[in-house]
Amino acid sequence: MEIKITKREKLYEMNNEMCHNFYYLVHGRFYNDDKTAYRKFKFVSWFDIFDVDEFFYDNEEMDNIITEDMIKEYLEECICGMVNIVTDYNNENQLRNFYDMCNDSIIKYNEVSKYW
Repeated sequence: MEIKITKREKLYEMNNEMCHNFYYLVHGRFYNDDKTAYRKFKFVSWFDIFDVDEFFYDNEEMDNIITEDMIKEYLEECICGMVNIVTDYNNENQLRNFYDMCNDSIIKYNEVSKYW
């Protein structure tokens, strides 16, 4: 099975005195072993600047420099953490759980985004 991420789209970036959050819509496909069929998916990946800081730096200070490349790399880690739960193209239980998580992420984003 092959996993291909086809698109990463920044939906929203909230940056104020209380938080600095990133919301990305991720599109992808699971290909079967023969690459003759695929299943599409999409989900919302959400994280904040403190997650990125903690991922790259060991220290307690928050004056660390966070670059766009670091944010992109952290997004890739988040994507891998989500899609790697599916290991078999034909495993209906894994796929059902994965698609439930995808749907939940979109529903939660839609609920939160009403207040912006």
